Amino acid sequence: MVGGPKTVKGDYDCSNNTNLKILIDGPSKVGGDFICTGNKSMSYLAGIGEIHGTLDASNSGLITFAKGPAKVLGSYIVSGCNINSFKGAPKKIMGDFDVSNNKIKDLKECPAYVDGDFNLKGNPGKFTEEDIKEVCDVKGKIVL
Repeated sequence: MVGGPKTVKGDYDCSNNTNLKILIDGPSKVGGDFICTGNKSMSYLAGIGEIHGTLDASNSGLITFAKGPAKVLGSYIVSGCNINSFKGAPKKIMGDFDVSNNKIKDLKECPAYVDGDFNLKGNPGKFTEEDIKEVCDVKGKIVL
């Protein structure tokens, strides 16, 4: 996506775009939620600075957290993607963190803090609640 707005005061929705591969010139600041679900061609979230609400990129073609938003002040939802590691993930999640149904095999570079629930269900890694608590301070439920 090229030529979009630089700042969005409310929510920003670019869901279900069959040809959207990258947000080259995405908004540098979103005042609300950033919704980009169902973008199967999009392999990473580049060009977004900070999101003051929830980021929902579920059921998209994401393969990595790298180049993603610098700051997300709400939940971070990337369920049903193709992400295989936490490399590039934010160190602190201020809401729920849903990485269910991805391809994550280990907890290397896992966020150190999740203020809400942490959902890892449906990944090939054999995690236990104790494994997660060793690397991440989760304030909500851990879902495996």
